[in-house]
Amino acid sequence: MRLLSPAIRLIEWLKDASRKRLGARKEDLSEALEWTVVESSCVAAVMYDPAEASLFVRFTDQAEYVYYRVHPDTAISMLYAVSKGRFMWREVRGKFVYLRTKPRIK
Repeated sequence: MRLLSPAIRLIEWLKDASRKRLGARKEDLSEALEWTVVESSCVAAVMYDPAEASLFVRFTDQAEYVYYRVHPDTAISMLYAVSKGRFMWREVRGKFVYLRTKPRIK
């Protein structure tokens, strides 16, 4: 596995998601996109759908959320953030419409 800067990973992630999405049906999108594992005590992984401008976030307690109408720059900034949890609290939470897609494990 090669190590890439967060920006390059996101660009490859966006290109890959776009290619995979071309032939995918709406219900197949979660399988077409891939999670990117991040180093954080709060956030476990993120995924971005450029066609829908949706940011998916999986927390370390296994709760998953999707945030809608998120600009790609926000996703890039999250990958660069020193603290992913702090970034979520300051830049994402309360600023985008969201849906919890999976409850947390207690």
